[in-house]
Amino acid sequence: MLVLSRKIGEEVVLPGCGVTIAIIRIAGNNVRLGIDAPTQTAVHRREVFDRISAHHTICAAKKPIQNSNRHRHANQSATPAAATQTDPCELLARRIIERTAGGILSLRVE
Repeated sequence: MLVLSRKIGEEVVLPGCGVTIAIIRIAGNNVRLGIDAPTQTAVHRREVFDRISAHHTICAAKKPIQNSNRHRHANQSATPAAATQTDPCELLARRIIERTAGGILSLRVE
């Protein structure tokens, strides 16, 4: 772990990632950071990242959702079963597939 001392207005740059971290404010034991990162780079507080990781572990056990517009049989319903709707991973995957109008053949949300 690299440990640095920085003053307000100073920055830390991670050039390989395109990330810049700026010290915005220091008040007592609190430090306010500004993080500039590419839009495809996720930035989370540790406790949020841990919850997301735990959720991914649960969702990873589930199979990918097939695009219902291209692979649905005539006797299948367009809406997922009530039990499926409570799973956030499957619900999100279905919404993305619906909004892309068949542009995605299969999707696994983690």
